[in-house]
Amino acid sequence: MSIHSNTIVFASKKVGYSCLKYLFEINENIVQVFVGEDDEDIKSLCEEIGSEWAICNQVNIARFLASSSRVDWLLNLWSSPILGEEILAFADKRLNIHPGLVPNCRGNDSAAWCIRKGIPAGVSLIEMEAELDAGGIYSQRVVDVKPSDTGKQLHFRQIDACIELFIQDWLKIRAGKIVTHPQPKGGSYFTRNNTNKDRIRKLQDLPSGEDFARWARAHDFSPSTCAEFVLPDGQIFEVRKKNLGVPD
Repeated sequence: MSIHSNTIVFASKKVGYSCLKYLFEINENIVQVFVGEDDEDIKSLCEEIGSEWAICNQVNIARFLASSSRVDWLLNLWSSPILGEEILAFADKRLNIHPGLVPNCRGNDSAAWCIRKGIPAGVSLIEMEAELDAGGIYSQRVVDVKPSDTGKQLHFRQIDACIELFIQDWLKIRAGKIVTHPQPKGGSYFTRNNTNKDRIRKLQDLPSGEDFARWARAHDFSPSTCAEFVLPDGQIFEVRKKNLGVPD
């Protein structure tokens, strides 16, 4: 394998931008970047560097596969669309950044579920496989959960940890100094449907005591979403952490 492997990147949001910027800084040989529709900062970064980019959709991926040669690496840097087996098989190795300590909290909304279930929080660099978040582990980092954390606060710290871990370990992973090991058996997996079902409760189904506090904090991603309960007459009440002017 060459010192600078041929790499395709799927990048979105802050993690995608920060990690891609790092890859450009180390002169990674990136042959194609796929970005989200709204990732204007990543588009601008690619244009500034002169790197090929396209919106991440099935048409553009199919066009790339039909016109390109195999690559050494596929990096999924916070891109949300599930990638099919054809594009996964196009690369010799595939790395995904996941905001959870797999095998715990595979799937969606790991920050919420770490708080909700008392599951250790963290981030993982894992090999991508057809089964979602099931690949071998390259490296992981624990992220502390504070007693007052909302889901949003923990999520933001996981984002920073994802960027830091990738920058710390990518060159060692690419050089083969860090290799994968299988995920331990067990763990947990959550979907967005699981999250929404837990987030919106009927009044009679509300948890109580400490469990109520965990439920309210876990789903507090203000101002976008929060925990809600519904009265028998259909009225909906939101449950949010009060801002007392204390820094997060």
